Amino acid sequence: NPSQPERVFPMRSPVTTLSFSRTQPNLLALGCYNGAVIVLDIASKSGDKRVVTGEEGCLRYGPVGHLQWFFHVDFKLNTEEIISVGKNGRVYKWNYTESYRSYEIMKLSYFQPTEKVTTPKKNQKSKNRIKNNLKYFNGLSVSLRPTKQMVYYVSTQEGNIIKCAMNHQDRFEDIFPAHAGPAYGVLHSPFCANIFCTYGSDWLICIWAEGLKEPLLKLYYTKQPVLSVAWSPIHSTILASISGHYLSMWDLARKTIVPISTVKSSTGNIFTSIQFSNTGKNILAGDVVGDVFVFNLVDMPYPPFLQEEALIHALQKALVSKPQHRSYLESFIHTK
Repeated sequence: NPSQPERVFPMRSPVTTLSFSRTQPNLLALGCYNGAVIVLDIASKSGDKRVVTGEEGCLRYGPVGHLQWFFHVDFKLNTEEIISVGKNGRVYKWNYTESYRSYEIMKLSYFQPTEKVTTPKKNQKSKNRIKNNLKYFNGLSVSLRPTKQMVYYVSTQEGNIIKCAMNHQDRFEDIFPAHAGPAYGVLHSPFCANIFCTYGSDWLICIWAEGLKEPLLKLYYTKQPVLSVAWSPIHSTILASISGHYLSMWDLARKTIVPISTVKSSTGNIFTSIQFSNTGKNILAGDVVGDVFVFNLVDMPYPPFLQEEALIHALQKALVSKPQHRSYLESFIHTK
């Protein structure tokens, strides 16, 4: 029944993000505005709650911006846990199986120097002192590197992308500016761990390569913030994005100046989220009023046999004016 949900689970606080477990598909992790992280058993009609944080007294975590399941390797144990990032500038790891505890694995802090003018005393000159104010980046999204689950990237409200490692909790691995405004998300390619994309409020989708400080490509269609991007699970060069009332399909192997297809919302509402189906033949998009649209993809190209090589060659074809980047991408294929 597409009109009525099979089960409804009321919450005490608005849900800001959710993610299904990869090993137990009946478990759904929820992140709430009040900072709570909840794991629901959707197979149960009553919605058996495994409250990881507790729904009260958890405001110290701040609103949860994004969470994701991942596999944590601890010596010989390989357990599935949850990683989350929030507006309080901290990254947490959640253990829901045993102790129901959270572990702070990174503080997204930085020092902002400000000049302070001291009041001069009699017969003395005024002095300017530099004071460092400790501030925190507002985390919006987190993406784990597919081949190295210990390495993850965080997009921030300030437009920066922060690379972190779970075994280095006292420092950033790297940080670089990505967008002229909030970077709403960072997403790795499912076929090439060295390629990822970011999207933000400056109307751009940026395609990056691991180790480079500037984007390989910038995709632009309309003067609207890009709120969400999804990689195709069956075709390495195809992406889908939403900007305002438009849903766009991109094929990096065909053209990067404009999308290969664009659909406008039939209701006139702004799209807020997008996701491919597991088969890659359908796209689901949600809007601001809570409606969910399912689009069927037709006349799509056949998936390449060598997915990673197809993506690298498509990017090289688009980088005719950047020979140094073309040779850099070639190293990804030879070092596999």
